[in-house]
Amino acid sequence: MLIVDDQDDARELIGRLLAQHGAEVVAAASAPDALEALVRESPDVLVSDIGMPEMDGYELIQRVRALPPESGSAVPAVALTAFVRTEDQERARAEGYQAHLLKPIEPTKLINTVAILASGPPPDPLAGRPRPVRPKTAETDDDPQSARPALARDGSGRP
Repeated sequence: MLIVDDQDDARELIGRLLAQHGAEVVAAASAPDALEALVRESPDVLVSDIGMPEMDGYELIQRVRALPPESGSAVPAVALTAFVRTEDQERARAEGYQAHLLKPIEPTKLINTVAILASGPPPDPLAGRPRPVRPKTAETDDDPQSARPALARDGSGRP
């Protein structure tokens, strides 16, 4: 885990909490230090404060996502912030964070979120199964939209 927070107390608390649950933790006091550590350490998850001087967490995640894949561009990331508005959560996700947690941190929520992100995406339950074949009808023969599921066509969820 790579933790980046400009506040020493917050960084140490989060690091200790994650380490107590078995995580190998690398800590950075600034976004530029975090970028260096990301490339050097290849962490499973990035946990970053948003409100930092010099380079905030939004700019950090933009730079992370711009890296080449072998340098860590796809690392799952958690935004930590005291900003509680819905727009703040939406912005964090739009910028490239997979999760948005509020400060002060709720330990259980942080541990669960990091564990989920570290384990990777859930398996696709349909992977490896053949796709169902829909019989052609007069309606589907001429309608290129007919290949879409019924839910996408009319929103009802009924075939």
